[in-house]
Amino acid sequence: MKDFRISNNLIVEQKRIHAVCEVLPFDVALLSKEDRQMFYTKIRQAYDILPSRVQIIVVKEEAKVRDYTKHFESITAETNKAKDSLVLSYIHELSALIEAGEVLILKYYFIFSIGAETKNSKKFLEKYNSLSDKVSRFTGVLAQAGVETRQLTGENLVNFIKQQVRT
Repeated sequence: MKDFRISNNLIVEQKRIHAVCEVLPFDVALLSKEDRQMFYTKIRQAYDILPSRVQIIVVKEEAKVRDYTKHFESITAETNKAKDSLVLSYIHELSALIEAGEVLILKYYFIFSIGAETKNSKKFLEKYNSLSDKVSRFTGVLAQAGVETRQLTGENLVNFIKQQVRT
């Protein structure tokens, strides 16, 4: 990807446009074996419904405490008074490890691409709508399975591109 620009939260090349979505942070490693298998099964099912393929990028990076917010919320919601101190201790200890940079997390990104004549605004709009539909269908299937995603926009998209160009 050499010559490109970002427009309307898309990566626009001369003859292609791309959208990037990420699975919202949670650590698949914290799931039970069965739940982890279900997670990958749901992603595979969403992938299989697409009329064309999607590029999947998996990035290992240092975790941030905010990546574990949902995990912490889920375990505190399930506790009772007898377990409160144990759960709070776990959250404190895991947060300390994360802040020390000792915990890595896998982040999943999906790159949706479609050929498009970017000089012809009418054809570009048709392809843009087709790409948007593709992204919506994929993320909708994942949402039904309880897997949250979001399309990268603005500074997040720029940072993602910079990270990919560096590696």
